Amino acid sequence: MIRNLNSKLKGVLLTLISATGYSAVYIFAKLAQRDLPTSLFLFWWFLFASIWSLLILVAKRDILSFLHKIKEHWIFFLYFGSSEAFATFLFFYMVKKLNPSLISFIVNLQPLFVIFWGFLILSEKLNLFEAIGGAIAIAGTVLISYASPEAGIFYIGVLIFMTLIYSLNTVLVRYKVRGIPAIFIAIFRVYTLFLLYTGYLFATGKFALPTTFAFINILFGSLLGPVVATYSVFQALKYLKAANVSIIKSIQPFMVVLATYIFLGESLKPNQFLGGIIIIIGINILIIGNRSQIKNALSK
Repeated sequence: MIRNLNSKLKGVLLTLISATGYSAVYIFAKLAQRDLPTSLFLFWWFLFASIWSLLILVAKRDILSFLHKIKEHWIFFLYFGSSEAFATFLFFYMVKKLNPSLISFIVNLQPLFVIFWGFLILSEKLNLFEAIGGAIAIAGTVLISYASPEAGIFYIGVLIFMTLIYSLNTVLVRYKVRGIPAIFIAIFRVYTLFLLYTGYLFATGKFALPTTFAFINILFGSLLGPVVATYSVFQALKYLKAANVSIIKSIQPFMVVLATYIFLGESLKPNQFLGGIIIIIGINILIIGNRSQIKNALSK
């Protein structure tokens, strides 16, 4: 029992670390992109993330094992890397254009879209709690969209499309993490994004050095987000059920709201914040309903 408690505590702490790291990404990325275009920012961001990742691989002496896993699961890695590169560009571009708090609430719709992919691909049925939670989350999205004329239908649509990609990848990672160490998936993502953004940057001839201000924000942000936060959430899935991880991570948008106000001086309108709260409530109802469905299936 003590061992189970310790495992759950590890899962909770790892999830909180992940939420904090991802929250910090919004702030560091917003600050760095004040001086850099998104494509150049991404090059430097993942260059430093690649350095952090290489240090981890060398320290763990896992380079050969890492390469072997890539070869063994190359189809998964090919899709995962390319889709993450596209979705990540959209994410950081939206962070540059919009209030990070607004983006954090929309991104929190991922559990809803995970259920959507299950329904679409696996023909999984929705239970009552999932349907109610999903409806509430959608209502919150409509409200936050209506209260955000600065975003417009186009930007909201881009955010939802991006979240659809991330949610599908979350489903795939949950399946693959059983056979591939979580750190390998996190590090592969970093290197793939670095190589793709490097190719794009040099093809367009827009290479430039970052300012000192941007350099500092990229240095810390690239460590907390692509490495620490991503690795932590993958590791948390070893100790906690995915539903529990999602529930704990639902505090992340509120972390972003607080950090955005403190460090960027930007705040949400009351109706935007209310819409965000409604999204979180709906998503948590959906997650609880999904967990109940799994328990019922296992008890039969």
